Amino acid sequence: MTAIGLFSSQLILQENGLEDAQRSRRVEFVVVTYAYKRLSTILEEIRKDWARETTRLQKFRIL
Repeated sequence: MTAIGLFSSQLILQENGLEDAQRSRRVEFVVVTYAYKRLSTILEEIRKDWARETTRLQKFRIL
């Protein structure tokens, strides 16, 4: 998880154009996962399984 302070980069302004300091003090939290890496691994395993199965079926002239 990462935390990003938004108070200095994304100010919230009052109607008169001045910074609303209380509302500008906020933090955004981001949950970081490794889903992309895991999905890539799963897809690679499926490709390998498919290639093995295709080769096996070709021996029997099924595919």
